[in-house]
Parts: sequence; structure tokens; C-alpha cells
Amino acid sequence: MNIQNCKKILIVGDAGKGKSTLARNLSQRLGIKHFELDDLFWLKKYSLRRTNEEHIKLVSDLLNKESSWVIEGSTRHMVALCFDSADCIINLSFKNIFHQWYQIIKRNIQDKRSLKETFLFCVQVFKKRYGIGNSKGKKTVKEMIMPYTDKVIELDSWKEIDSLI
Repeated sequence: MNIQNCKKILIVGDAGKGKSTLARNLSQRLGIKHFELDDLFWLKKYSLRRTNEEHIKLVSDLLNKESSWVIEGSTRHMVALCFDSADCIINLSFKNIFHQWYQIIKRNIQDKRSLKETFLFCVQVFKKRYGIGNSKGKKTVKEMIMPYTDKVIELDSWKEIDSLI
């Protein structure tokens, strides 16, 4: 698949995988607007979330309004709304959780989040990755994108991300 031909690009993957960085780079390179689902998820960033109904309306409005986009996110019910509309789905699925934690810790230090908040986020990422706790029984992103394999690009390293850009 040639990324140059895509006008609607969805980037999925867990926290700390490089979704935002890749989305910004592709947006600049292709001249397509970039949207972060986190901006639609939170009413007040990381402290006050919108309702699921609000998420669905905001994402649906975005998909109906924009003719081209790079959307990135990891919230399952929100990315699921984008699968059908996307020309290309990029799944970032790094194998090493320690690298993922490193990226999360680095970003949380930059954002001046507390050690407790950072630790709890790393625990949440672990549980989501291994289907424990609230994630138990829920489909993984990999399972969710299976019906769309003809338009999925799997990237599992920074080297692969760099080569795509």
C-alpha cells in the first residue's frame, strides 16, 4: 500500500507507541489535517472526560465534515468508528513493553505529572496490553482491525516508522 495515495489515515496503538509523532509527521508531509482522539475524549485534558455519547458524536461529526485526515488514538470505541472510513490503518504494535513504559515516563516527566499518576498509567497500560482488569474480555486493537487487513500497515519498530515517513 502506498501511503502517498491515502487521504484518510487512522493510526492506532497503545500509549507510548509514537502515534502522535507519526501523525504529525504524516500530516505535514501529506498536507492533511491531523486530529488526536484524546482532544475529543477529554473535556479537560487528563482530568475531566466527556461521555461516550459525546465521543461518538464528536468523532462522527469529524468524519462527516473532513474529506481528508490523519486521526490517531487508542480509545477503542472511538477508533472503531473510523475503521470503515479510513483508506489506511496504521497499527503500531511494538513487542517490548519496557520501551513503551520508557516513552510514557519520559512524556509524563515533560508534562510534569506526579510519580503516582505515572505509575498508575504504566499499570493501566500493562493491564490493557495483557487483557487484565477492565480490559479482560475486550477485543484488542489487533483483533478489531482483522476485518480490514487489506488496508492495514503493521509497524513494530521506530525503524519501520522512519521508513514509512
